[in-house]
Amino acid sequence: YKKIKKVVDEKSAFFTILFLCFCPSIMMFNSSFHTESIFFCIQLFLLAFLTIPSRKIFYNLIIGLTLGFLFLQKTIAIFYIFPILLYIILSLKKNFLKSIMIISSSFMIILILVGYGNYKRMGKFYIMPTQGGEAIYHYLTSPILSKSETILKENVSKKILTDRQKWLAKNNINLEKETDRLKFIEYKKDYTIKLILNNPLISAKHIVWKSIQTGILNPLYVYHYHDYEQNIRDPFYLKKKYMNKWIPISIGYSLIIYLIIVSGFFYSLRKIEPKFNLLLSFSAIYMFLIPGWVGNSRYFVPCLIYLSIYFGYGLLFLLN
Repeated sequence: YKKIKKVVDEKSAFFTILFLCFCPSIMMFNSSFHTESIFFCIQLFLLAFLTIPSRKIFYNLIIGLTLGFLFLQKTIAIFYIFPILLYIILSLKKNFLKSIMIISSSFMIILILVGYGNYKRMGKFYIMPTQGGEAIYHYLTSPILSKSETILKENVSKKILTDRQKWLAKNNINLEKETDRLKFIEYKKDYTIKLILNNPLISAKHIVWKSIQTGILNPLYVYHYHDYEQNIRDPFYLKKKYMNKWIPISIGYSLIIYLIIVSGFFYSLRKIEPKFNLLLSFSAIYMFLIPGWVGNSRYFVPCLIYLSIYFGYGLLFLLN
């Protein structure tokens, strides 16, 4: 709150904090095992530091290490350093070189430690976890394949399984070995990317549609997750009975929040310094684009940390 008041007016800062404390989409994750709870805390800590950029060594060291911790908590933060460095360059102008070198170096320390830990454990230096390759294979392969080759839905999994078994046999892969499991993950990633490149239009349509679904916020996602998903195999949010009841509620809830945020964004253009506005906008867009294609509202929630300031301005604007 003290940090935000340095870049926005006091009333907007108050409404921002109010939103961060009581917005159900944010608040409910703090009682959950999901990675978002700690991720939100690190985001807020980093945002507080970035309100007033500085050339001090300790300040930039903390920013770099915090970016590293952000990556350790959720891998989508791996490239988030680039919007931050752009903001530092715009803020410090000619005096940015020393700062970005310290930030980059301290961030790289975290990545090197991760890679070295993997190397000591299994003899291979790598930084990114296998989650990325698994995710695109799990979420994109089946829908794109079924639409591109007009395969019946029930036959898609058979084709994917057949292709997988052929590759495993051809390459003599033993999934008991971690090195071979890494090769298998690489196969999954390459398989999906090749499928996307061969079917760009179908892939683009699917990704856009899933991104729209991601943007529909569910105020009770965490509650419903614990209530439904533990007992069923398929995602609860895709069940027809659930969708008929909760999708209209979620759309209404989302539209109210987005209306306030959009109002606040335009109102903020004459209130906030352009470089800080750029940081907030780029951060929200980045956090949406990286996981948005999954189609789960949970992955939009980190964007709300940055959009909260626009919500504060929007609420002030509408009240006035």
